[in-house]
Amino acid sequence: MGSAGVEILKVLMLENPLTDYSVTFFIWGFVFRWFPTYSLVRGIAKVKLLFKYNAICRTGGELLAEACRDPNFANDDRVSHCCQARQENVTARLLLPLEPFYETGFYEAVSMVVEGLLYVAVLSFVDSPLAYTVRAYIARCLHGTADEDEAAVEKGPRLVATSLDPEVEREVKLVNQVCRTRAFKDVAMAIRNLQKTVGLLTKVKIVDGASILLNQGECLGLVGVNGSGKTTLLEILVGLVVPTGGGAYTSALSLGGNLRSWQQGIGYAPDGISEQGLPPLTVGEYLDMVASLRGVTSRRLAIASALTLIHGELKMLLISSAAIGVPPILLVDEPYSDVEPLYRNDIIRMLQVLKGSQAMSMIMTSHR
Repeated sequence: MGSAGVEILKVLMLENPLTDYSVTFFIWGFVFRWFPTYSLVRGIAKVKLLFKYNAICRTGGELLAEACRDPNFANDDRVSHCCQARQENVTARLLLPLEPFYETGFYEAVSMVVEGLLYVAVLSFVDSPLAYTVRAYIARCLHGTADEDEAAVEKGPRLVATSLDPEVEREVKLVNQVCRTRAFKDVAMAIRNLQKTVGLLTKVKIVDGASILLNQGECLGLVGVNGSGKTTLLEILVGLVVPTGGGAYTSALSLGGNLRSWQQGIGYAPDGISEQGLPPLTVGEYLDMVASLRGVTSRRLAIASALTLIHGELKMLLISSAAIGVPPILLVDEPYSDVEPLYRNDIIRMLQVLKGSQAMSMIMTSHR
């Protein structure tokens, strides 16, 4: 589209040289030059056209004379120097495809090199822990509190009575105590006052001050209606979504610290993934890819162990891939949703095997 627009503007400029098409031509070319496909197509078109004009110059004779009599050709720098050389009866020097002139493909080639380096740098930044830190800082500035430890500070008695469940209040106090004293001896993860707020004009709290203590070897279930924030909570814990308040901690790491090290200790089986969203690989190839990404050394043994738990159900594949490498914490989102009754008992047995190993702590969500 960008290249076609340039050619249309060039025709309009030839027909109406006194209009402001030249400004539009410059702006159009500058904007679309940031798209690699535009630079590639324009570069190929320019080089092919340059070869055509060079062939006319090399042929000379009546063909060059006819081109020199045509104003459209005679005013083109790729032919005009040939016309001038013909009048002076000297040999014209032909332009090369990558000479630094606008009529060649030089600027398009430079643009593609610059765009390649720029977009690789952007992708590296987006996939880096620094991007998560920047996103978290912006989210806390827009919606959150300045101090993620604010929940741990005693603020005295409440002036207004609240309907906080006694067990929930006991869990909050226990989480605050563990985080203050750093007593993580039997604790896999402490989630303290975790919050997620969205919206600029109308702010909506998706996760409102969640405080959870996950003990080692424990299987914790989060039950709530659809839209209550269960999936968002898991996505925050795995580092896909940035929180606007609060934090999560293990004995050595925090969610807002070293993101890569934090994610290496968590396995995540999301909900809502279809077969179309997975790469076209066999089950063994997919598990091998996940094991390689997780840095598992004994990949063959890990894959063989995971394959014994899979019986053809996509949800079982996602849970098995999340358990590859035996991460200390396993997050499973809606393990029984959209699952045929034939496989539901198999998933239950799979989760029981993982829980019985006592090697990982689990958080599962369900809407019923």
